[in-house]
Amino acid sequence: MIVITLISYYGSFGLHKVIIFPIDTIIAAIVTLIFHYWAVYSAFRTKAVDQIMEEMKK
Repeated sequence: MIVITLISYYGSFGLHKVIIFPIDTIIAAIVTLIFHYWAVYSAFRTKAVDQIMEEMKK
C-alpha cells in the first residue's frame, strides 16, 4: 500500500510529477503484479484448499 501511495504521489496524479504519465501506470501495474504473485505464493494451505485441489485433479 505504501509503494502504490508513493507511486501515486510522484506520478501524474500527485503533487510532485516526477514520473510521467505512461511510466507511472506501467510501474503501478508491475508493482501490483509482484505483490499479487507474492501473496499467492505465500498463502497457506488449509484442509479445504487441499480438498478442492484433489477434486480438481479428478
